[in-house]
Amino acid sequence: MNKENRRNILFLITYTVILILIINNISAILSAIGYGFQLLMPLWIGAVIAFIFDHPYEFVRQFLQSHIHWKESVTKGLSITIVYLLTFGFLVMVLALVVPQLAANLQMFANNIGYYSDQLQGFLDQITTALNISRIDISSISQTISTLMASIDLRIDTIASQIIQVTGNIVSTIVTLCMSFILSIYLLFGKKKLFQQIKRVAHCYLPQRCITIFNEIYDSFLSVFTDYVSGQLREAFILGSLCFIGMLILQLDYAALISAVVALTALIPILGAYIGGAVGVILLIFISPQKALIFLIFLIILQQVEGNLIYPRTVGHSIGLPGMWVLLAICIGGELMGMAGMLLGVPLAAMLYRLIGKDVRRRERDGTARS
Repeated sequence: MNKENRRNILFLITYTVILILIINNISAILSAIGYGFQLLMPLWIGAVIAFIFDHPYEFVRQFLQSHIHWKESVTKGLSITIVYLLTFGFLVMVLALVVPQLAANLQMFANNIGYYSDQLQGFLDQITTALNISRIDISSISQTISTLMASIDLRIDTIASQIIQVTGNIVSTIVTLCMSFILSIYLLFGKKKLFQQIKRVAHCYLPQRCITIFNEIYDSFLSVFTDYVSGQLREAFILGSLCFIGMLILQLDYAALISAVVALTALIPILGAYIGGAVGVILLIFISPQKALIFLIFLIILQQVEGNLIYPRTVGHSIGLPGMWVLLAICIGGELMGMAGMLLGVPLAAMLYRLIGKDVRRRERDGTARS
């Protein structure tokens, strides 16, 4: 037995022992990975925020460098400050418009629930009479809603006992978000140096093949996520704006609130606009079933325009993922990670789709595909 064979046998034995240990302790290993991921949650969130803000930051930085000849560190700091202030200002403006209207709508709904129920009952009676079918009685539904609204006051004592726990969770979430934003600022400010350090470490400890594979994955990740995030944001803004303008023209209630909901839910591919539309129909049907029907027809037409004209130009062609895989990625991502999975499932699937496609084409070109 020569030296090469002894080394291969030793490697095989070591690999087998490690594999057996992993299989026997898989639950503990997964728990440790989950704990580590949770421990570094501010870093992951900060990296996502930095990635989203990278393009606006670079645009502002290059603009300032071409017009104001200051030090690079000053230009970077000013660019980050401008991008973050504009983003927070926009979020505050949206909340200032939506939250008061939402509170007023809920109060009006609670005060006029009987009127809304009568309106809906009359509309259903007209439909059942025209179709010559049995009458649909919603009195039990309205009574249930009235009981639920009345029970809110009775539960104040129970809710008060949980205020400390809820406050603790809120404070923990706020601290995590603040740390994430601070980390995102550091990542944006020092990303050039950080990438250089990662490259140096990789070249010292990893073989060239691993570095090549990593670079290919990173390039695909950067391309897909950049196209997807920018496309989804543009598509959501356009859809929300068109919905708001259309609702104003049709003189429908809750135009700002429903349009904001439609724009936010449009960030979820395919299913998002329908979720926002369902919320809009629910809000309008208690005011006027006719207005709810008008809104539903308008949204269906708007969805056709958006799906055939807007989405293909902003998102569809950019990520290059067939519709079947988009829907499958949404379902699997939503099942595994909830709303975050629905948002991240499509770009992750598009990245895998692109990497596998490149590998298949390379194998076919090199003649290494299995027959």
